[in-house]
Amino acid sequence: MEIQRDLEILEIEIQELHKLKQEIKSAHKPEKEKKQKEKADKSKENLQKLIKEQEKPIINWNTKKPEISITFDDGYGQENITTILEKLKKNWVKATFFVLWECIRKSKELWKQAIEDGHQICCHTYSHAYLYEETDKKENTKKTTTELFKGHGIKPKNRKWLIASREINVKRLLGQEYYNTIKKKNPKAPEIIDSATLLETEILMREKEVKLALGEKYLVKMKQNHPFFRFPGGCWATRKENIKVLKKYGYLSIGRNGEPVKDKEKDKQISNWDIILFHFNQENIKILDSYLSKIKESWKTSKVISEIIAPEA
Repeated sequence: MEIQRDLEILEIEIQELHKLKQEIKSAHKPEKEKKQKEKADKSKENLQKLIKEQEKPIINWNTKKPEISITFDDGYGQENITTILEKLKKNWVKATFFVLWECIRKSKELWKQAIEDGHQICCHTYSHAYLYEETDKKENTKKTTTELFKGHGIKPKNRKWLIASREINVKRLLGQEYYNTIKKKNPKAPEIIDSATLLETEILMREKEVKLALGEKYLVKMKQNHPFFRFPGGCWATRKENIKVLKKYGYLSIGRNGEPVKDKEKDKQISNWDIILFHFNQENIKILDSYLSKIKESWKTSKVISEIIAPEA
């Protein structure tokens, strides 16, 4: 009887302690949430300042800090995406992905998994067109030209786009919906348009696809916490008109200063690279493991871009 009574008393005491624990946690919850919100607000403030002051793409961090960002462009091939996500997870590395709309649409479940793993999915335009501005000597006017779609994983038979020598016929090049989007924004826009207008359309079309594939909540979160944009091939990245477009839609242009495949002979300079660019191809996959090992050996810490340029802490 005494044992039973002691057990009942002990059970009551345990319940009281548990209740006290919950009360303490509840008392500190508002303070904890307040601090978290203050950190998040500070991070957003830092990002907005960077966007407002940006004049050219960010290509490096403070080299005194042992921090780097591993980034990936495009996003073709479900098998390649799966392999890369597995390698990053195995090495406890978070990456920033600049993904095209078609790649998101075709592999949306994999990209959802990437988000759950702590990676960030950012913007790499809608169509991956390489755009330049050239001067027509005869007419003495500037016209937008394109070095368009050199493969990039899409077979020609699936394309809706045609190269139109030095001028872009938007309707034929990018399809009726793309053309309609431009017309809706600017009814007076000619079929031959400047790169800033085309960039604006690229952003609007891609945001629409992100909503469909990953949900509107993710798009809002991206625009608030990691609104990063990378121009394909670095083309039209430094034009003032295009930087203005990015600012208008709340994006920050990110470049890179290291690319393992193209810079093989400079691999020993990894300690000087802050933003490392990989692609979703077999050549990059083959060297990813050794590259991650070199990062560890050089005592570098890999983080997603927002943790470096706009940390909450």
